[in-house]
This record gives sequence, structure tokens and C-alpha cells, in this order.
Amino acid sequence: MRTSVACLITCLGLISPGAGAHLPEFFGRDYFRLGTAEQNPIIPHGAGNAGIQDLADQARQLEAQLQQERNRNGPYGAGQADPLLSLAATYRQLGRESEAIETYQHALYLSRVNDGLDSERQLPILRELIKLYWSREDFQALDGIYNQYRRAAGLLTATRDPASLAEALEYFEWQRGSYAAREDIRGGRQLLYAYRLNESLLDDAREQPLELSLYRELVTSQLRNLYLILGCEPEYALAAGTQAASINSEYPWLREIAHLQRIGKSIGRDLLLDLMQRAGENDPVSSAELHLELGDWYQWNGDFRNARQEYLAVTEILLTEGNATLLHSWLGEPQELPPARHQDSPPVPGPAAGADRVRAHFMVTSRGEVRRVSTEALSEQYGDRARRIANMLRDTHFRPQFRDGEPEPSELLTRDYRLR
Repeated sequence: MRTSVACLITCLGLISPGAGAHLPEFFGRDYFRLGTAEQNPIIPHGAGNAGIQDLADQARQLEAQLQQERNRNGPYGAGQADPLLSLAATYRQLGRESEAIETYQHALYLSRVNDGLDSERQLPILRELIKLYWSREDFQALDGIYNQYRRAAGLLTATRDPASLAEALEYFEWQRGSYAAREDIRGGRQLLYAYRLNESLLDDAREQPLELSLYRELVTSQLRNLYLILGCEPEYALAAGTQAASINSEYPWLREIAHLQRIGKSIGRDLLLDLMQRAGENDPVSSAELHLELGDWYQWNGDFRNARQEYLAVTEILLTEGNATLLHSWLGEPQELPPARHQDSPPVPGPAAGADRVRAHFMVTSRGEVRRVSTEALSEQYGDRARRIANMLRDTHFRPQFRDGEPEPSELLTRDYRLR
């Protein structure tokens, strides 16, 4: 079972399970609504249609080519670079992951010897190693590779180059995915790294003009970071006695996360208000979407009054534009929060297609609170998952459904979910 920061602290008795409304947050991290998750960008490649024998022959030829290169130019010859990468990819297609990792590591070492410690030529190698370590859920190795990638890609220095920003945004996705997937408290440190770097890029963008679409992507990324940071609650541990002192001595970065917990709602609000000001009102649909974003942020943080005002703004803009269809798709039925657009990591494939699907029946009040929950596993062997999802669903924030600009309770809903 997953041991997040909040879960660890609760298990140690540092806070009561009920401390802090709706915390920790589970939706979009520990369980998902089926049909809403996006494709995971970090999925290892398979062997495709190539025959196993052909791949094995190719591996032997590359091994012989590498040996010839070493004999001619020594163990550090730069000519080994391309055949090493080809050999590593072939090992991976053959399912020989350990040999693939060892070969990529050798290629990485040679790149540093020949091109420098922080050469950009390392980036393709580091990306392949990230994929392989992800497939093994080797988070300790990932931590080190992430740090190397951050240096080689120049992510430690703020930049407005679109290609570099794209690299940074992908890096943030990796860090959020690492936090959500791993089962130890150290994942919070990687999430904090992503938050800090994301903030430095935003600071740079505020001082110098940046294309609006890129700035919006940085804001969206930081909101995803904040949804995860605010979704656990370590701050109570800071004043909870000797056990808390021990935890914070071993994991000092928890204190910074706790600080962000206390001010994070305002940070997210200010990010969106600033984005609204930059975007203006030239595009009504885009403006309505930002009001929806801010409404969801308020709603998820339990600020129902301000959330309602933002949802009303969405209604007024779209009705003025005559876009009742879009209004209904956004506000016509309850929506789990955070919305799917802020989820980087969908559930991993289950033991059998749909076998671990859990069907839930519940209603959502006009304040977005879940009531009358019942769940059933579609396969009897997963009954424990039905109980776990029922418990998590009760603590999930929803955007309520609206009619004529007013929130209203839903009818009994039936939706399918699954654990990560």
C-alpha cells in the first residue's frame, strides 16, 4: 500500500486521521476515473515486429563492432558512441534490461570523457535510462539520473528558449510521476525540486516577455505541482513532538513543503489571476476556461464562495457567446477534482483488462461533497479495492453540477474507477 508523506505521518500518530478537511487527497494520484486518464509519456518500447532471432544476430554484430573499435582506438574511443546506443536499444527490444542499462551507462561514461561532464550529447542517453529505470520502478536510480539530466539540459538556469522550456516541462512531468508512483517519503523531495525550478522559470518570464502559450504551460505545470504538494499534509508534524522532530531531521525538506502547504492556495490563485490579466478578454472561450480553472482551484481548496463566483463567470461568458453546449459539457455534471488535465500519471495496466474495475454509486451535493457511496468490484477477487475506493471517494472534492448558473445536488451517479 502506498506510503505518502501524509500517510506516513498519520501512521506514526503525529496527526489524527481527521485533521485537515479532505486531506490527504487521493484522486488523480492513487485512484482514477476510467476513461479520463491521459496516456503515460514514460512507457518502455517493446520489440515491435522484429524477429527475436534477427535482433539477437544484430546484437552479436554490434558487440563485434564495438570490440573492433576498442582494439583500434582504445577503451575511450569516441567511435564507440553510436554502436553502444544501437546495442543498448537492441538489448532493450530483446527484454535484456540489465544489459541495456549497463550499455547505456557505458555510453554515458564515454560521453562525459569525450564531450564533458555536462554535455548536451548526454541527453538522449539519460532519457533512455529514465525510461528503463521507470519500467523497473527503481526510484533511487531515477533520483540520480534526474539530477544529471537537470544539469546537462541546463535546467538549473532560467531560460526562455522554447526548446529548453519544453525540456523543462517534460522534466516536471517526470518528477510529478515519480512522486505519485513511489511508495516512500523521499518522493516529496523530487516534487519540491520540480516546484522550485518551475517557479524560477516563472520568475524569469515575469521579468521578460514570454509568448503567452508558453507562459500558460508554465502556470499549468506549477498548478499540477501545487495540487500534489497541497494534497498531503505534513505541516501538523512540525509541532507534534519528538517523533516529528526526528522525521524533520531526517527529511529537512518537509519543512519547506509544510510552508507551501500554508500559502499554496494563495500562490495558485495569484498564478491564475496573473494569467488572466496577461491573456485579456479577446478570446471569450479562453477567458471562460481560465475562470473555470480558478473556480476548480477554489473548490478543491474548500473556498466554495469564491468558486461559485468563478463558475458563475463561466456561465455568463459562455451564454453571452451562445455556447450552451460547451457550458453543459463543463458544468452540466459533477466533476472530480483536480480535473483530468492536471493528472500526469494514469494507472498502470492491470492484471487483466478491466478485471480490477470498481463501480461506484454516489451523489454529489451542491457544495461538491460526496454522499450515499456504495461500491462493487466487477471481479470478486478485488473486493478490497472497492472498499478502498469508497473511502477515498468520500474525501474527494467535486465540482458540483450547475443549472441556470446555480449549483445543485446530483442524481445518483454511477462511475467506474480503478486504483493505480
